[in-house]
Parts: sequence; C-alpha cells; structure tokens
Amino acid sequence: MERYSTAAVNVMTLCTLWGAVACGRIGYEISPIEDDSVESDAWDDSGFDSGEPADTDNKIDTDVNSDAHTGADTGGDDTGSDTGDDTGSDTGDDTNADTTVSGTDADTDALPVPPSSLSLAMTRISADVNWTSGGGGTAGFLVLRSTSPIAWAPQAGRSYSAGELVSAGEVVYFGENTLVQDDDQGAQLNEGRLYYFAVYAYNKDYEYSAPITDGALTMADDARGRFRFYVQSVNAEDTYLIAQELRLQIDGQWAENAVTGSNTGSIGSYPIANISASNYFETYAPWNLFDGGFGVWSTDYATFDATAPFDGTPEQWVEIDFGTHVVNVTGYQIVGGSDLPVPDVFDLRYWNEDAFWLIPESAGAVPSHSAPHYTWADRGGDGTSAPNPPCRVETGNDDAQITLTYSDGNGDTAGYMIVRGSDAPLAFSPVDGDVYTAGSVGAEEIVYVGTAESFRDTSVMTRNDYTYALYAFDALRNYSTPRIVTANAHRGHRFYRFVVDSTATQTSSTLVFEVEFEAGSAWLANGMSGIDTGTIGGNTAVIDYSSHSAFQRAGWKAFDGTTSGSANSAWQPMLGTFSTTAPYDASPPQWVAVDFGSNPVNVTGLRVWGDSTAFTDGPDAFHLEFSDDGLNWKAVSGSSRSDVNTNSVYEYHF
Repeated sequence: MERYSTAAVNVMTLCTLWGAVACGRIGYEISPIEDDSVESDAWDDSGFDSGEPADTDNKIDTDVNSDAHTGADTGGDDTGSDTGDDTGSDTGDDTNADTTVSGTDADTDALPVPPSSLSLAMTRISADVNWTSGGGGTAGFLVLRSTSPIAWAPQAGRSYSAGELVSAGEVVYFGENTLVQDDDQGAQLNEGRLYYFAVYAYNKDYEYSAPITDGALTMADDARGRFRFYVQSVNAEDTYLIAQELRLQIDGQWAENAVTGSNTGSIGSYPIANISASNYFETYAPWNLFDGGFGVWSTDYATFDATAPFDGTPEQWVEIDFGTHVVNVTGYQIVGGSDLPVPDVFDLRYWNEDAFWLIPESAGAVPSHSAPHYTWADRGGDGTSAPNPPCRVETGNDDAQITLTYSDGNGDTAGYMIVRGSDAPLAFSPVDGDVYTAGSVGAEEIVYVGTAESFRDTSVMTRNDYTYALYAFDALRNYSTPRIVTANAHRGHRFYRFVVDSTATQTSSTLVFEVEFEAGSAWLANGMSGIDTGTIGGNTAVIDYSSHSAFQRAGWKAFDGTTSGSANSAWQPMLGTFSTTAPYDASPPQWVAVDFGSNPVNVTGLRVWGDSTAFTDGPDAFHLEFSDDGLNWKAVSGSSRSDVNTNSVYEYHF
C-alpha cells in the first residue's frame, strides 16, 4: 500500500497554509512510500482507509490539503487535481496580489502635502513648536532648529534622529506628533536668542515636502511680546499730538517698518498681531507710525493741556503686540510730524504679566522732530568700545568721479559711513546710536552708508578737491573715529599733448611760443632746453611732437620758458600742414606731447602764447589730451577752445 511519510504530510499542511501556487513555485514533490506491512487498500474520494467514516457529500475532507486532491484522481496520480486546483488558485491569488501591489505603488509616488499653521511659543529655555498636518500621504514630520534662516532640504529616502546635526542646524524631532517641546535635548535653549524652525512632512518612503518656517526669540528679562510707546507731553498748545514714525531696534538691529493696516504687515522680520492706541483722530490711526513712510498718528483733540505744560490727560500711548513672538527691544527712534505739536516727553514700556513696566533708559524729554534715538544694549563687541576705523584706504580719480577703497579695521564692524566735505576737518560728527542715511548734514554730505568696501563718488565736480571722513559702525550704530582722506575729481596722468586744431589765417602755418600747465592752483614753470632735457614744474619731462618747420623750431621750445621774441624760440609745425582756405584746419593734426614719467600731473588749466607776424599767426582752436600709456589718448573734459586770440597770452581753466 502506498503511504506518505510524516515529512510529506507536514509539507502538505504547509501547502494548505501557503496555497497551491506557493507550493508549486517552491517545487516540493510528494512521493509515495512502499509499506508491505500495511493493508493495501485503494485511495479514493470516499476518504482515507484508516477507520474514518466515508465522505458522502463528495466534498474535500478538511483533514486533507485541498491542493493535493480535489476531485477524483486521474490515472491514480495528482495530475487532474493539481491542474484544476493550481489554475484556479493561481488566478485568484495572483490577481489579488497584483491589485494590492498596484495600490501600494500609487501611494509611494505621492509626495506628502506640506504642513501649515506653524506657531512658536517661547519660554526662556525652550520652544513649543506646533503645526497642522497637510495630509496627502504624510507618515510623519521632521523638525529642524537653527540660529539662522533655514534653506535646507532633507535627503530623500533616509530617516533622521532627534539630536542629529545637519548642515543647516539640529534635528529637533522625527515622528508622527504635531506638537513638540524643544529644549535642546535637555540642555536648554539660550535666553533672549533668536531661533528659526522648519517643519517638513514625509511619507512612508521618507520623501519630504517643502518646509514651513518661522523664527522667534526665547524670553529674557527684556524680551517680551507687547510694548507701549507713551507720550506725556507735547511742545505746543494745540491740545493734540502728531507723530510720524516709531522705529524699534530689535536684538541690536534697526527694524524696517512695513505695516499697511491696523493689524497687517510686519516690523522687521516679525508679523504684527495687533496695533492699538489710547485714541486717534479720524484716519490718523496708530499703525501709521509703522508704515515706513509719511503717514502720521494723531491723537484726538483735547487730550493735552492747552496751556503750558502741555501734558497729556491721561498719558497717550500706542501698543505693539507681536503675538506669539517675543522680541528683545534694545532701542527706539521717535520722529515727530512736519507740523507742530509733536511729542517732547515720552518713554517705552513692556508688558510683564500684570502691567506695563517702564524701560528706564527709554525715557526722553526732547523735541522729537529732531528724530532722537535711545539705545540701551551693550555697545560694541565687548560692550564698551566702537569698531576700529577703516584701514588701507586708497583713492582713485578720473574725470568727474572719485573712487574710495578700504578694509575692515576689526572690532565688530557691521557697516561703513562716508561723509564728504570741502575742508578739513569736517564739522559733522555722528552720534552713537543714531541711524543716518545719505543726504546733507549741515555744510557737508553723507554720500554712502552700507556694507561695501568700495565707493565710487560720481557727484563731484571735475578738478575740485574733496575731503572724505570714513567711519565704521557696529550693529548698534556705535561709530569709530574717522579716517580722513583728500582727493581730486581728476587724477594725474603721465602723458599730455597740446593739439592745435586751427590757425587764425591762411598762412598754412602757426607759431606757439609757449604752453604752460596749471596743476591744482599753481602754474608750472617751464625749463626745457632740448627734446630730452629739462623740467616742467620741477618734474623731469620728455617732449615729443608731430612735426616742426625746417627752421628747427622744435616742439620742446613751447616749454622753454620764453613767451615772446624771436620766432626761433617758438614751436612751429611743418609748413603746409594747415589749410590755406577757411577753415584753416591742421591736416594731419599737429601736436606737442609731454611725458612726465613716474610723476603723473593733474593738469587743470592752460596758458597759450601765440604770435602774429607777416608770415604766421597764433593758433585760434586747440585742445588738450591725456594718456596713461602714450598710445591711447582722450580729450581732457572742458579743455577745447575755438575762435580765440592767442597773439597775446590766452589763459583758461577746465
């Protein structure tokens, strides 16, 4: 009789659990075992010949693997039952399996929707970070903290751990919650410090959404969310006040006002939750104090005494509420309106749980239309000193422009300010804490405020002398001592050439007895005694020229110091180089050039001596050119003259 081993039955049992397809794919083969000691009965669909009752319903015996026998054996083997069973089982199983996989693939391809509604609740040592899930396949969230604005993308396909450091900061949380308390892994955050947070959603394949970001200050004694600007008095008797702008210094930086409605906009990087006031007149609402422009806040009438002292009854105030943000205000500036009355006694206070408390250093009693500043944070890097002045200052000049270059002299430099005047020393001196912009300051002018280490001044007059004071300042606007330099709007050049464009008559020639250069306010003495010999203004010079007449009236004679007399003391271009009919122009151009070598000269004017004889006349049109290489020439601005009489000395400046 054929019997099956225990191992075979066990495999059959596994096949019942896995299904016919699985067994077929694994490749198990169930083989009969010969056993002569057992009674030989035939296996049929009536059941096992082992004392079991016969099946009468023609159904599969539940004790037998359904994959092994379904229906009658064909030819005494499993061919028929396997064929039918496997076909049905595979079809159903594979169909269901493929459907499931298809659904999983679709979910995997979908990126999660970014989270929303990020809010930060700061304490002195921790931050509560709360947000709303965007759904859309989100499996969890990554929260990142940094001390600078975050522009970072997590790596797709990998997970992160709390406390892990990445290039942009520290991972605060990685998981499914939407509320996290961050205390830097128990080490606590720093008080009064600005922290930035970014929250990313991820799906089950660790693909990440775009982040939602925000930043806030942890609390400190002077880091609060609500502030009030109080006005106790005005400087006139009209019983109301006008204030044009209130600027806050937050964490050592002057914040830009960008409020466009009562509760719309921002101060610096912080959105406004609410702006309110004790009262205001018609459309002159308090938010105008933070619009960055020319709007004004005006109190209602009869809020100040009509007779001196013009005190508020009661005090008038504007409140700024930063909502969930706390900010460290380190100074403020109040600007009065263009019309009187304006605040002249005022202060700043912050909310501390049960009342508004005065910031003592903020109290002021001055006419506010002068835009006073009050700052009370530590000054400078060590709290006591301003930055060092700029170093390695150099000047470069050309026609109608002066270029200044400079470097940081160290000492917590945050920027530079350049003041221009005509005389040294300059009268203007900046006040620590005050913010300045380009514009006139008395008789002088602030020409630059910024962080660049070079400045090109194009608003200068050609050949005028200028004095510049360069200041460095720190984040709190503490100013260094000035670095003073002087410069001229037209730099010196190595080469100059005097070009004769035309003569006064049809003689086809001209005489130039002398050409004298002005440098600054001094006329340079000529002392040339040969083409390669002599000086001009004490500077060794070399002369060149386009041509000269056969009478050896060479170009250097225009710089020999002789202004009249024999024609042999003058330069005469070659005869026939000027037209004999009007206009009496030179063809080609006629010139005499001077090379100052290593001592460039800044030429600011000319004197020209011509001559009038029976045979020649002086030039009546000419100009001056300069070059730094002797090859490329450019006309000196303002040096051209025409229809002039040089028979006697002709002097001009440019």
